[in-house]
Amino acid sequence: MYTISDGADSWTDISAGLPSDDGFPMVVHPSDPETAFVIPLSGDSTGRHFPGGRAVVQRTQDGGKSWQALGEGLPQEQVYTNVLRQSMSMDSLDPTGVYFATATGHLFASNSNGETWQQLSEYLPPIYSVRAVVRDWSVATVRLPELLARLFPGAQRRYELGEATLLGVIDALERLHPGMRDRVCDGRPEIIRHINISVYGEKAGFGTRLTRDSEVDIIPAASGG
Repeated sequence: MYTISDGADSWTDISAGLPSDDGFPMVVHPSDPETAFVIPLSGDSTGRHFPGGRAVVQRTQDGGKSWQALGEGLPQEQVYTNVLRQSMSMDSLDPTGVYFATATGHLFASNSNGETWQQLSEYLPPIYSVRAVVRDWSVATVRLPELLARLFPGAQRRYELGEATLLGVIDALERLHPGMRDRVCDGRPEIIRHINISVYGEKAGFGTRLTRDSEVDIIPAASGG
């Protein structure tokens, strides 16, 4: 496993501490690029399955310098199945939810950033893909600055959006107006320097949970000389 941080000039091996060099599924935290989850699998010679027959998810919180094995709540005996490439996902809540499914139809979830797990289903058909979507039927009022709205034909100054987090709000605005996300946040994602976002008048971040009737304002940062 390798990582890169200098624009493709060089790659760094971050496999040290993992039980295997093989494995398909990996996800990166939606707001912390130093945190990632991976499920190592045994190699082709023994069949692709959890090493030692124990279901374990590996987590790094320092960009791969170290790894922590997380298995509380996962089966620890005779787990000779695999997890396919697209069968792991994360949500945008705080703490972050992590999800994965096996080729034998078992679906697992953690609502504690991987610390503990629970089984959501078993003996489904083989699961080839998992995607986490946060839905909250409470509606947030989102107000855009005039300068931002004018950049996108048809954009309104005010939206009512049923999202649970600020990151969900930005994703919803991007679906409505492709390109708007890049005007508000960078690829990490973090709010860009000349934009502030507030909820009920208080400065907020992408992990901020929204409640029923939340009021969200996207505001250009004041500057002067």
